[in-house]
Amino acid sequence: MPNAASAPAPAAPAPLVVASMIVKNEAGNLPPLFDSCAGLIDAWAIVDTGSTDDTVAVAVGLGEKHGIRVFIHEDAWDDDFARSRNVCLDFIDALWGPDDNGDGGHDPWIFILDADDRIVGGDLLRTALEDGADVEIVSLPVVSKQAGSDEVESVVKPWLFKRGLGLRYKYPVHMVLDLDPLRAEPGEAIITGMVEGCYVLHIGYEDPAHREQNWLRALRIVRSKLPEAHPHRLYCEVRSLAALGSVADAAEVARKAITLHNDGDIELDTTAMHIILARFLAFNEGDPDEALQVLADAVLLDARNPDLWANVIMVGALGFLGHSISVARGQPAMSVTAQKAGRILGALSESGLFPNALPAELLTELHEYEARVRALGAAL
Repeated sequence: MPNAASAPAPAAPAPLVVASMIVKNEAGNLPPLFDSCAGLIDAWAIVDTGSTDDTVAVAVGLGEKHGIRVFIHEDAWDDDFARSRNVCLDFIDALWGPDDNGDGGHDPWIFILDADDRIVGGDLLRTALEDGADVEIVSLPVVSKQAGSDEVESVVKPWLFKRGLGLRYKYPVHMVLDLDPLRAEPGEAIITGMVEGCYVLHIGYEDPAHREQNWLRALRIVRSKLPEAHPHRLYCEVRSLAALGSVADAAEVARKAITLHNDGDIELDTTAMHIILARFLAFNEGDPDEALQVLADAVLLDARNPDLWANVIMVGALGFLGHSISVARGQPAMSVTAQKAGRILGALSESGLFPNALPAELLTELHEYEARVRALGAAL
């Protein structure tokens, strides 16, 4: 298999973009992924964690089809996504050398992918990278269609980074890059770039059974790998339980996390703390007003964090939903919620944070939401 390698092999010249991926039994998913990345990816580094289908052969064949190099490394799965992703990053370093650009020129970009991802606007991303992006980390929206509905979920995550940064992942579930080595001091914001028109389409949640399986697996892994009071475990438990529909259980874990944080027993980072608190307030207390205020405070502290903006919209939407249901049922409208949501969004808009913190698509969406909620509040 000329395009496959299980051990380091000459790989010069260094690629501009190398895909890093862990797989298991993904033979059916790989062709559309490779097709969506045509012209964007120069080489693939793939860690196979125990496939029993034709995943490896399919990957090698796709490399030949597209005329790009595919390197395969086998490594046993042990319920730790961070460890497996880091094995792949180590494999890339072994292929091109941790301190050598390979061709004496550029430092390759590493693009973290899953087999059930599809890249939209890859040509725009390639052009931006060829033009020489002045950042070392590129964040992209990931759009996931939700199981059993026409709704989509969109968040922004760091997907590409320069190999020379030496970044690695932490925590066994949910892709979390350890950015602390890049910070001059604890908590310092890391500025990343965006490429408008390019995003990652994730299809893994379209099947309800598969989505449920993924959330159950996340619960199992964090409960087996992390201590009971570990901040990331608590954060993942809240997310997973809420996604599985166990709202009361999610609220109970959130209450526990908040208590431990307030008592000084654990330290939650700004994002995790406010998202947990907001979801606790919104789901358990039925108080989107307070949840919105909590998120507004968080945004002022961490204005470039897209997950906080996504939750502002999510929690604010609960106010819209409650109001709409009340009107449909002939019950008193939630005028306070609507008006307060409008005031909060208006204040954030006037602060000038929107243009600095958000990609154009999300900025437009938030401004439209702000206009609707203001109109709703004014009409009550």
